Amino acid sequence: MNKLFFPRFKKNSILLLGKIIRDKMIDLFKKFKNKKVFQAIYRFNSINFVDELILTAHPKGDIYCLIKLNEFQIATCSYDRSIKLWDIKTKECIKILKGNFSSVWTIMKLNDNNIVSGSWVGFIQIWDLKSSKVLKNFEGHNGNVYSLVKLNKSKFASGSLDKTIKIWDIEGNCIKTILEHDLSVRCLIKLNNNHICSGSMDNFIKILDINTSQCLKRLNGHREVVYCLVKINEISIVSGSEDFIIKHWDINIGLLIKNFTGHLNSIRTLVKLNSEIIISGSDDTTVKIWNLVSGNCIKTMKFNEHAIWCIVVININQIAFVNSNKTLQICDLMI
Repeated sequence: MNKLFFPRFKKNSILLLGKIIRDKMIDLFKKFKNKKVFQAIYRFNSINFVDELILTAHPKGDIYCLIKLNEFQIATCSYDRSIKLWDIKTKECIKILKGNFSSVWTIMKLNDNNIVSGSWVGFIQIWDLKSSKVLKNFEGHNGNVYSLVKLNKSKFASGSLDKTIKIWDIEGNCIKTILEHDLSVRCLIKLNNNHICSGSMDNFIKILDINTSQCLKRLNGHREVVYCLVKINEISIVSGSEDFIIKHWDINIGLLIKNFTGHLNSIRTLVKLNSEIIISGSDDTTVKIWNLVSGNCIKTMKFNEHAIWCIVVININQIAFVNSNKTLQICDLMI
Protein backbone atom coordinates (compact mmCIF):
# COMPACT_ATOMS: atom_id res chain seq x y z
CA MET A 1 0.00 0.00 0.00
CA ASN A 2 1.07 3.52 -0.68
CA LYS A 3 2.73 5.55 2.07
CA LEU A 4 2.91 9.25 2.56
CA PHE A 5 5.76 11.12 1.00
CA PHE A 6 7.06 14.25 2.75
CA PRO A 7 9.02 16.58 0.44
CA ARG A 8 9.58 19.21 3.15
CA PHE A 9 12.95 20.67 2.29
CA LYS A 10 11.78 22.84 -0.57
CA LYS A 11 8.77 24.01 1.40
CA ASN A 12 10.83 24.87 4.47
CA SER A 13 13.21 26.83 2.28
CA ILE A 14 10.29 28.85 0.94
CA LEU A 15 9.02 29.48 4.46
CA LEU A 16 12.46 30.67 5.59
CA LEU A 17 12.86 32.90 2.54
CA GLY A 18 9.42 34.39 3.16
CA LYS A 19 10.29 35.24 6.74
CA ILE A 20 13.58 36.84 5.71
CA ILE A 21 11.86 39.00 3.08
CA ARG A 22 9.13 40.02 5.52
CA ASP A 23 11.67 40.97 8.23
CA LYS A 24 13.66 43.05 5.74
CA MET A 25 10.51 44.87 4.65
CA ILE A 26 9.60 45.61 8.27
CA ASP A 27 13.10 47.05 8.81
CA LEU A 28 12.59 49.29 5.78
CA PHE A 29 9.26 50.46 7.11
CA LYS A 30 10.73 51.32 10.50
CA LYS A 31 13.57 53.19 8.83
CA PHE A 32 11.61 55.17 6.27
CA LYS A 33 8.09 55.00 7.73
CA ASN A 34 6.82 54.51 4.19
CA LYS A 35 3.09 53.76 3.89
CA LYS A 36 3.51 51.83 0.62
CA VAL A 37 6.10 49.56 2.22
CA PHE A 38 3.68 48.86 5.07
CA GLN A 39 0.94 47.95 2.59
CA ALA A 40 3.32 45.59 0.80
CA ILE A 41 4.17 43.90 4.12
CA TYR A 42 0.46 43.49 4.87
CA ARG A 43 -0.24 41.91 1.48
CA PHE A 44 2.73 39.57 1.78
CA ASN A 45 1.70 38.49 5.28
CA SER A 46 -1.81 37.62 4.05
CA ILE A 47 -0.33 34.86 1.88
CA ASN A 48 0.78 31.77 3.76
CA PHE A 49 3.22 29.36 2.14
CA VAL A 50 1.86 26.39 4.04
CA ASP A 51 3.80 23.33 5.16
CA GLU A 52 1.40 20.50 4.35
CA LEU A 53 1.35 16.69 4.18
CA ILE A 54 1.55 15.34 0.63
CA LEU A 55 0.35 11.90 -0.45
CA THR A 56 1.69 10.43 -3.67
CA ALA A 57 -1.85 9.37 -4.45
CA HIS A 58 -2.17 8.53 -8.17
CA PRO A 59 1.26 8.84 -9.81
CA LYS A 60 -0.02 7.50 -13.15
CA GLY A 61 -3.00 9.78 -13.63
CA ASP A 62 -4.62 13.10 -12.71
CA ILE A 63 -6.90 13.08 -9.67
CA TYR A 64 -10.33 14.46 -10.53
CA CYS A 65 -12.33 14.14 -7.35
CA LEU A 66 -11.98 13.85 -3.58
CA ILE A 67 -14.68 13.02 -1.02
CA LYS A 68 -14.85 12.52 2.73
CA LEU A 69 -16.19 9.09 3.70
CA ASN A 70 -16.15 9.54 7.46
CA GLU A 71 -14.11 11.08 10.25
CA PHE A 72 -11.15 8.84 9.48
CA GLN A 73 -11.20 8.21 5.73
CA ILE A 74 -11.21 10.06 2.42
CA ALA A 75 -11.38 8.73 -1.14
CA THR A 76 -9.90 9.84 -4.47
CA CYS A 77 -10.60 8.92 -8.09
CA SER A 78 -8.33 9.28 -11.07
CA TYR A 79 -7.59 9.15 -14.77
CA ASP A 80 -5.73 5.90 -13.96
CA ARG A 81 -9.18 4.21 -13.61
CA SER A 82 -8.80 3.57 -9.90
CA ILE A 83 -10.52 4.73 -6.71
CA LYS A 84 -8.36 4.83 -3.59
CA LEU A 85 -9.36 4.96 0.06
CA TRP A 86 -7.04 6.76 2.50
CA ASP A 87 -6.71 6.63 6.25
CA ILE A 88 -6.30 10.21 7.46
CA LYS A 89 -4.61 9.24 10.72
CA THR A 90 -2.09 6.67 9.46
CA LYS A 91 -1.54 8.45 6.13
CA GLU A 92 -1.84 5.20 4.19
CA CYS A 93 -3.81 3.97 1.21
CA ILE A 94 -5.98 1.27 2.77
CA LYS A 95 -7.86 0.08 -0.31
CA ILE A 96 -7.83 0.33 -4.10
CA LEU A 97 -11.01 -0.21 -6.11
CA LYS A 98 -10.37 -1.41 -9.65
CA GLY A 99 -12.71 -2.49 -12.40
CA ASN A 100 -13.78 0.80 -13.96
CA PHE A 101 -14.54 0.88 -17.66
CA SER A 102 -12.51 4.05 -18.10
CA SER A 103 -11.04 6.98 -16.19
CA VAL A 104 -13.08 7.96 -13.14
CA TRP A 105 -14.18 11.61 -13.12
CA THR A 106 -16.33 11.80 -10.00
CA ILE A 107 -17.32 9.85 -6.89
CA MET A 108 -20.11 10.23 -4.33
CA LYS A 109 -20.82 8.67 -0.94
CA LEU A 110 -24.14 6.80 -1.03
CA ASN A 111 -23.99 5.37 2.51
CA ASP A 112 -21.44 3.94 4.93
CA ASN A 113 -20.96 0.83 2.80
CA ASN A 114 -21.32 2.11 -0.76
CA ILE A 115 -19.99 4.80 -3.08
CA VAL A 116 -21.00 5.74 -6.62
CA SER A 117 -18.56 6.57 -9.42
CA GLY A 118 -18.98 8.30 -12.78
CA SER A 119 -16.62 7.67 -15.69
CA TRP A 120 -15.37 9.31 -18.85
CA VAL A 121 -17.38 7.07 -21.15
CA GLY A 122 -20.71 7.67 -19.42
CA PHE A 123 -20.88 4.66 -17.11
CA ILE A 124 -21.97 4.91 -13.48
CA GLN A 125 -21.13 2.21 -10.94
CA ILE A 126 -22.13 1.43 -7.36
CA TRP A 127 -19.29 -0.04 -5.28
CA ASP A 128 -19.27 -2.13 -2.12
CA LEU A 129 -16.47 -0.75 0.06
CA LYS A 130 -16.02 -3.93 2.09
CA SER A 131 -15.59 -6.31 -0.84
CA SER A 132 -14.15 -3.68 -3.25
CA LYS A 133 -16.52 -5.01 -5.90
CA VAL A 134 -18.94 -3.35 -8.30
CA LEU A 135 -22.53 -4.08 -7.28
CA LYS A 136 -24.30 -2.47 -10.22
CA ASN A 137 -23.58 -0.75 -13.53
CA PHE A 138 -25.70 2.12 -14.89
CA GLU A 139 -25.83 2.96 -18.59
CA GLY A 140 -27.57 5.91 -20.22
CA HIS A 141 -25.26 8.90 -20.56
CA ASN A 142 -23.51 9.49 -23.89
CA GLY A 143 -20.45 11.26 -22.52
CA ASN A 144 -18.36 11.96 -19.43
CA VAL A 145 -20.21 11.88 -16.12
CA TYR A 146 -18.93 15.05 -14.45
CA SER A 147 -21.11 15.22 -11.35
CA LEU A 148 -23.11 13.09 -8.93
CA VAL A 149 -25.37 14.12 -6.06
CA LYS A 150 -27.32 12.02 -3.56
CA LEU A 151 -31.04 12.83 -3.41
CA ASN A 152 -32.10 10.33 -0.74
CA LYS A 153 -31.12 6.84 0.40
CA SER A 154 -32.47 5.24 -2.79
CA LYS A 155 -31.98 7.90 -5.49
CA PHE A 156 -29.22 10.07 -6.93
CA ALA A 157 -28.68 12.43 -9.86
CA SER A 158 -25.89 12.65 -12.45
CA GLY A 159 -24.75 15.42 -14.79
CA SER A 160 -22.91 14.76 -18.04
CA LEU A 161 -21.08 15.99 -21.11
CA ASP A 162 -24.21 14.99 -23.06
CA LYS A 163 -26.00 18.08 -21.56
CA THR A 164 -28.43 15.99 -19.52
CA ILE A 165 -29.17 15.40 -15.86
CA LYS A 166 -30.45 11.93 -15.07
CA ILE A 167 -32.31 10.77 -11.95
CA TRP A 168 -31.55 7.17 -10.95
CA ASP A 169 -32.72 4.67 -8.39
CA ILE A 170 -30.12 2.41 -6.80
CA GLU A 171 -31.51 -0.60 -8.68
CA GLY A 172 -30.05 0.81 -11.88
CA ASN A 173 -33.15 2.39 -13.39
CA CYS A 174 -33.11 5.84 -14.98
CA ILE A 175 -36.27 7.42 -13.60
CA LYS A 176 -36.02 10.73 -15.41
CA THR A 177 -33.86 12.67 -17.88
CA ILE A 178 -33.75 16.46 -17.62
CA LEU A 179 -32.50 18.47 -20.59
CA GLU A 180 -32.27 22.15 -19.63
CA HIS A 181 -28.68 23.11 -20.51
CA ASP A 182 -27.20 23.82 -23.94
CA LEU A 183 -23.77 22.45 -23.00
CA SER A 184 -22.19 20.01 -20.51
CA VAL A 185 -23.48 19.85 -16.93
CA ARG A 186 -20.39 20.30 -14.75
CA CYS A 187 -21.77 20.41 -11.20
CA LEU A 188 -24.86 19.50 -9.19
CA ILE A 189 -26.03 20.18 -5.63
CA LYS A 190 -29.15 19.19 -3.74
CA LEU A 191 -31.21 22.11 -2.43
CA ASN A 192 -34.03 20.15 -0.79
CA ASN A 193 -36.11 17.02 -1.38
CA ASN A 194 -37.69 18.47 -4.51
CA HIS A 195 -35.06 20.73 -6.04
CA ILE A 196 -31.50 20.52 -7.31
CA CYS A 197 -29.18 23.16 -8.74
CA SER A 198 -26.93 22.68 -11.79
CA GLY A 199 -23.96 24.55 -13.24
CA SER A 200 -22.94 24.22 -16.87
CA MET A 201 -20.48 25.03 -19.61
CA ASP A 202 -23.25 27.25 -21.04
CA ASN A 203 -22.39 29.66 -18.15
CA PHE A 204 -25.82 29.33 -16.53
CA ILE A 205 -26.94 28.06 -13.14
CA LYS A 206 -30.40 26.50 -13.07
CA ILE A 207 -32.72 25.56 -10.24
CA LEU A 208 -34.65 22.45 -11.26
CA ASP A 209 -37.71 20.62 -9.95
CA ILE A 210 -36.81 16.93 -10.00
CA ASN A 211 -40.48 15.89 -9.96
CA THR A 212 -41.65 17.94 -12.95
CA SER A 213 -38.26 18.29 -14.70
CA GLN A 214 -38.94 22.02 -15.04
CA CYS A 215 -36.45 24.85 -14.66
CA LEU A 216 -37.76 27.13 -11.92
CA LYS A 217 -35.05 29.79 -12.10
CA ARG A 218 -32.04 30.64 -14.25
CA LEU A 219 -29.18 32.50 -12.61
CA ASN A 220 -27.37 34.57 -15.19
CA GLY A 221 -24.11 36.35 -14.35
CA HIS A 222 -21.07 34.19 -15.00
CA ARG A 223 -19.27 34.81 -18.28
CA GLU A 224 -17.61 31.39 -18.46
CA VAL A 225 -18.08 27.76 -17.36
CA VAL A 226 -19.63 27.21 -13.92
CA TYR A 227 -17.36 24.56 -12.36
CA CYS A 228 -18.63 24.38 -8.78
CA LEU A 229 -21.61 25.08 -6.53
CA VAL A 230 -22.14 24.91 -2.79
CA LYS A 231 -25.31 25.30 -0.75
CA ILE A 232 -25.02 27.85 2.06
CA ASN A 233 -28.53 27.63 3.50
CA GLU A 234 -32.13 27.22 2.35
CA ILE A 235 -32.12 30.52 0.47
CA SER A 236 -28.59 30.96 -0.88
CA ILE A 237 -25.84 29.25 -2.83
CA VAL A 238 -22.32 30.13 -3.98
CA SER A 239 -20.86 29.42 -7.43
CA GLY A 240 -17.35 29.38 -8.89
CA SER A 241 -16.43 29.86 -12.54
CA GLU A 242 -13.78 29.97 -15.22
CA ASP A 243 -14.32 33.75 -15.22
CA PHE A 244 -12.23 33.92 -11.97
CA ILE A 245 -15.27 35.12 -9.95
CA ILE A 246 -17.17 33.58 -7.02
CA LYS A 247 -20.82 34.64 -6.81
CA HIS A 248 -23.19 34.51 -3.84
CA TRP A 249 -26.83 34.12 -4.94
CA ASP A 250 -30.27 34.47 -3.36
CA ILE A 251 -32.10 31.53 -4.92
CA ASN A 252 -35.54 32.61 -3.69
CA ILE A 253 -35.57 35.68 -5.89
CA GLY A 254 -32.85 34.57 -8.32
CA LEU A 255 -30.58 37.57 -7.79
CA LEU A 256 -26.90 38.10 -7.07
CA ILE A 257 -26.00 39.05 -3.49
CA LYS A 258 -22.26 39.61 -3.85
CA ASN A 259 -19.19 39.00 -6.04
CA PHE A 260 -15.97 37.66 -4.51
CA THR A 261 -12.90 38.64 -6.52
CA GLY A 262 -9.25 37.85 -5.94
CA HIS A 263 -8.46 34.64 -7.78
CA LEU A 264 -6.33 35.04 -10.90
CA ASN A 265 -7.60 31.96 -12.73
CA SER A 266 -10.52 29.53 -12.89
CA ILE A 267 -12.24 28.55 -9.63
CA ARG A 268 -12.47 24.77 -9.66
CA THR A 269 -13.80 23.93 -6.20
CA LEU A 270 -15.82 25.43 -3.35
CA VAL A 271 -16.64 24.11 0.12
CA LYS A 272 -18.54 25.51 3.08
CA LEU A 273 -16.65 25.60 6.38
CA ASN A 274 -19.51 27.06 8.41
CA SER A 275 -22.44 29.45 7.95
CA GLU A 276 -20.11 32.43 7.44
CA ILE A 277 -16.97 31.01 5.81
CA ILE A 278 -16.34 29.32 2.45
CA ILE A 279 -13.10 28.01 0.95
CA SER A 280 -12.18 28.10 -2.74
CA GLY A 281 -9.50 26.41 -4.85
CA SER A 282 -8.25 27.71 -8.17
CA ASP A 283 -6.05 27.11 -11.17
CA ASP A 284 -4.01 30.06 -9.84
CA THR A 285 -2.52 27.50 -7.36
CA THR A 286 -4.07 29.09 -4.27
CA VAL A 287 -6.70 28.22 -1.70
CA LYS A 288 -8.64 31.23 -0.41
CA ILE A 289 -10.78 31.53 2.70
CA TRP A 290 -13.67 34.00 2.45
CA ASN A 291 -16.09 35.70 4.82
CA LEU A 292 -19.54 35.43 3.27
CA VAL A 293 -20.95 38.43 5.12
CA SER A 294 -18.23 40.96 4.31
CA GLY A 295 -17.05 39.41 1.05
CA ASN A 296 -13.46 39.75 2.20
CA CYS A 297 -10.72 37.17 1.66
CA ILE A 298 -9.56 36.20 5.17
CA LYS A 299 -6.55 34.24 4.06
CA THR A 300 -4.74 33.07 0.92
CA MET A 301 -2.72 29.85 1.05
CA LYS A 302 -0.16 29.15 -1.64
CA PHE A 303 0.74 25.57 -2.58
CA ASN A 304 3.65 25.04 -4.98
CA GLU A 305 2.76 25.82 -8.61
CA HIS A 306 -0.12 23.42 -9.22
CA ALA A 307 -3.81 24.09 -9.81
CA ILE A 308 -6.20 23.18 -6.97
CA TRP A 309 -8.92 20.92 -8.36
CA CYS A 310 -10.99 19.65 -5.44
CA ILE A 311 -11.23 20.43 -1.69
CA VAL A 312 -12.96 18.66 1.22
CA VAL A 313 -13.26 19.77 4.82
CA ILE A 314 -11.83 17.15 7.19
CA ASN A 315 -12.74 19.12 10.30
CA ILE A 316 -13.10 22.75 11.35
CA ASN A 317 -9.31 23.19 11.39
CA GLN A 318 -8.17 21.01 8.50
CA ILE A 319 -8.80 20.48 4.79
CA ALA A 320 -7.65 18.03 2.16
CA PHE A 321 -7.33 18.82 -1.54
CA VAL A 322 -6.09 17.38 -4.81
CA ASN A 323 -4.14 19.29 -7.44
CA SER A 324 -2.88 19.07 -11.00
CA ASN A 325 0.33 17.42 -9.80
CA LYS A 326 -1.45 14.08 -9.14
CA THR A 327 -1.14 14.53 -5.38
CA LEU A 328 -3.46 14.62 -2.40
CA GLN A 329 -2.52 17.14 0.28
CA ILE A 330 -3.68 17.70 3.86
CA CYS A 331 -3.14 20.99 5.64
CA ASP A 332 -4.21 23.05 8.64
CA LEU A 333 -6.29 26.16 7.99
CA MET A 334 -4.68 28.27 10.74
CA ILE A 335 -7.50 30.80 11.02
